[in-house]
Amino acid sequence: MLAQTQNKAPDNLGGGTLLTTEVLHILVFFSASLLAFFIFYESVLIPLTLLIAQGGSGGGRLRAGILFFTYTLGGSAPILIATLFLVSDQGDIISLGIEAIVSLSLLVGEITGLWLAFGGSFAVKTPLYPFLVWLIHAHAEAPLEGSIILAGIVLKLAIFGVSAILLTLLWSGSLGPMTFTLTLGLCSLLLASLAILQQLDLKGFVALSSVAHIGMGTLGILSLREDGIAGAWLLALAHGLVSPCLFLIAGGFIYKSFATRLIYPFRGGGVLAPFIGLTFLLATLANMATPLSPNWVAEVLVLVALAYENKAICLLSSSSITLGAVYSI
Repeated sequence: MLAQTQNKAPDNLGGGTLLTTEVLHILVFFSASLLAFFIFYESVLIPLTLLIAQGGSGGGRLRAGILFFTYTLGGSAPILIATLFLVSDQGDIISLGIEAIVSLSLLVGEITGLWLAFGGSFAVKTPLYPFLVWLIHAHAEAPLEGSIILAGIVLKLAIFGVSAILLTLLWSGSLGPMTFTLTLGLCSLLLASLAILQQLDLKGFVALSSVAHIGMGTLGILSLREDGIAGAWLLALAHGLVSPCLFLIAGGFIYKSFATRLIYPFRGGGVLAPFIGLTFLLATLANMATPLSPNWVAEVLVLVALAYENKAICLLSSSSITLGAVYSI
């Protein structure tokens, strides 16, 4: 499904777009009110869409850009609706802070509705199964820097939203549809890992492994334990370093050397470029959560937290370690 041509952003587009994207990401993480969070959360879509639709060189870049924009923007509409609903209780949209949700007098049904609204949006942005169509097309057509930003930063926005908003709703006195949300995270983890087994494109390998790792991080946050939440954020940090490294090698060095991202043509490439081969090996070992790597520490924390809360989900989630070793090898 992924294109075999490498995309490269034009010089007159890449610099300004990347700088704008960086500023908007910083503003998202520093947002104190729900309105500011929504504005900056959605504004990130504009430079990223330009980077994919105009910066790519593949034949489907325009379609991928439109799919990315419409899919993620439509998925975020429930956040606006939920914010407006909260304003009806608070009365001041400017001063409605994320932490203020705890002090609002909300019924259990209202909290459940808010959970579905915010959780559904974050499931699209993460993305969780079955909302990952846009991610595959975006990585296929995006330039190298676009793929690095998507994997290293954009996917973390949803993790931040889940931690800041969904956990706040939990502290308001309702568990919400926890079973449904945990099932989505588990399906994303297992189905993405299985899909990688038939993936021949290295960029597709890295993209789908990102879905699996973010699924594990979502499970860690929703375990409602400190060790699980800490493991989720450590996994997000480790993934933000390892995944861009793999994209740099797969979409950068390997493509420039072999003019393809398919796996089979460059067997033995480590002999020609031992340093790149060693770096790719170490990044892959970290990506598959080899013991003593940050990914391994993070996944152990998440699994320990899940073992206390739901042993069945913990057992199924632990199979991702085996699947990760299989598809990486």
